[in-house]
Amino acid sequence: AAPGLCLGVALAFGLLRLSSSPATGSSGVRAAIVQGAVPIQVYWESATRPAGQRFLSDLYLRLTRRASELSPDLILWPEQPVLGDLLGQDRLDSMVSSLARELGIPMLVGASTPRAGEGPSRPTPSPFQFNSALLLSSDGDLLGQYDKRRLTLLEPYQPGKRSPVMASPLGPLGLFICEESLYPSFRREVVRRGAAVLVEMSNDA
Repeated sequence: AAPGLCLGVALAFGLLRLSSSPATGSSGVRAAIVQGAVPIQVYWESATRPAGQRFLSDLYLRLTRRASELSPDLILWPEQPVLGDLLGQDRLDSMVSSLARELGIPMLVGASTPRAGEGPSRPTPSPFQFNSALLLSSDGDLLGQYDKRRLTLLEPYQPGKRSPVMASPLGPLGLFICEESLYPSFRREVVRRGAAVLVEMSNDA
């Protein structure tokens, strides 16, 4: 009876709060979400197999062009969709940059990235430093980068230190990568820092 009572009180309180909260309306942002939905093994094998890398690249190019037909304000890729050197030597990969420029639409893409000024030269288990989100302008320029700060136990990355709020043509974006969205304190921090649009990126495998 006690768990049922607690659940009932929580439900009643939630309904009361929702009914009394002012409607904030929509931000008016239209996002197209590209989802490759391939097995996780394909992602990891692509890091060492050129054929696997080409498969992922072709898949995301094709899906992104289809998504652009919906005329979105932003195209969103998942966390780490292409395990390639998207940001080696502080230069954005030409394939991704050219795609954003071709479509004329800002893109937010997940990628494994090295430390600033370095290529992916670190020893195994991962040649990369961070699990990142990269924001590209409609001209194909790199507008910002966020590196995941709260990592799971077995992630072969280092925690980042960049702000999770990123200026964009759509207003300030508040970013969460995968399970970071599970922390209420982190969500509150992002909103306090002025985020107008909240975006969660997860690996769709």
